[in-house]
Amino acid sequence: MPEVRVFRAANRQVQLFDWLAEVQRTEPAVWRKCLAWILELKRQGYKLQRPIAAPFRDGIHELRPKSGHVNYRMLYFYNDGMAVITHGLTKEKEVPDTDIEYAIRCRKLVIGDKDKYTATLPDDFFG
Repeated sequence: MPEVRVFRAANRQVQLFDWLAEVQRTEPAVWRKCLAWILELKRQGYKLQRPIAAPFRDGIHELRPKSGHVNYRMLYFYNDGMAVITHGLTKEKEVPDTDIEYAIRCRKLVIGDKDKYTATLPDDFFG
């Protein structure tokens, strides 16, 4: 099982945690599904495929939870055998290029200093 971490900005903010907190507040069932998809990433790593995950470009992938007609996405990449989730978003059609570019910038920072730019999931993250 690969280690799963989250991207942590230089100001120590973890955008994924902020996004998940908002999803938990507004859509608890979707929040539980997001956690389940993260757990599958932790269990399956590189083996994860559609419909749960899909590759983009430049080493960026997406976790693909869905609720009705609403698509939720969490972008991630691999570095040194660990998966790093950068952030989450809600989309209508395609994931905007700005979100993919953000994940690519995060990846470059993590490659440069993974201890500074990643955080581990809290022990109680999955409940």
